[in-house]
Amino acid sequence: MTMTSRRSWSHSIFGTGPPPAAPRRSGHQRDKERRLGRLQPGYVTTVRHCQDVSSVAEPESKLLLQRDLTLLQELWRSVVQQLQEALTHFSGITQKRHTFEKIIEDKRKTLRDLKARVDDPLPTLHEELQIAKGPLKELEEALDEWGDSLKDLDDMKSELSQYIIAEDGIVLNNQVEALHQQWEELCLRVSMRKQEIEDRLNAWNVFNEKNKELCDWLTQMESKVLQTGDVNIEEMIEKLQKDCMEEINLFSENKLHLKQIGEQLINASNQARSKEIENKLNKVNDRWKHLFDVIGSR
Repeated sequence: MTMTSRRSWSHSIFGTGPPPAAPRRSGHQRDKERRLGRLQPGYVTTVRHCQDVSSVAEPESKLLLQRDLTLLQELWRSVVQQLQEALTHFSGITQKRHTFEKIIEDKRKTLRDLKARVDDPLPTLHEELQIAKGPLKELEEALDEWGDSLKDLDDMKSELSQYIIAEDGIVLNNQVEALHQQWEELCLRVSMRKQEIEDRLNAWNVFNEKNKELCDWLTQMESKVLQTGDVNIEEMIEKLQKDCMEEINLFSENKLHLKQIGEQLINASNQARSKEIENKLNKVNDRWKHLFDVIGSR
């Protein structure tokens, strides 16, 4: 076997250059294994014949045969070693791909579990809403931790992308992008849930502020109406229609809004607070009626 034929034989088995970038040995690597397997009987026979001929050859021919035999054996070992290294390499890539898929599925499951916690309806009572802030904070922290772990998945995807075919690379990228999108949507829902809790908890302060504002206005209006006693009838009617009724129309909307907030708070409060809210609403209604009684008497 000449050096040229040996190089041709080596190329036919393994090719030249680094192993191709593909996650599967399904075609390329199995084909190399098959070709090497087909050539092995010929290799064994060639080695045996060389040894047989060498034992009876002239010294000069024997030396040449031994040199060629040594080169052939070294070449065979080199080809076998390269093939084993390639198979080990692709086996590692395959294992990394399986690990990647498992991590993807685990992260999907974690997101589903976190989403189930967001889907739980918020409690109604004020005290329970206050308690609900604790688990929500834990949920925010879990999402932050999940988002940080996504960087490791991106790194793994980048590494795998060096060795896989383009179509598989697109699949991996779409899987990671889908997870990232679901995570962002869940973060937004948690943020909205947090704001809803704060708005509900703040409703009591809003109710008290609006109640005080309306009560102060009622006091001013009663005083303003009573001051019209110093003017004649025509001026008094004009003043009531121009000043008082415009303000009354405006604050009637505020009174309705206060009533709506109060009713929501009654449903979300304990018995003592519900009674307090009812008393404040009744007081506003009584003073509103009294204002119109005063206006009617004028």
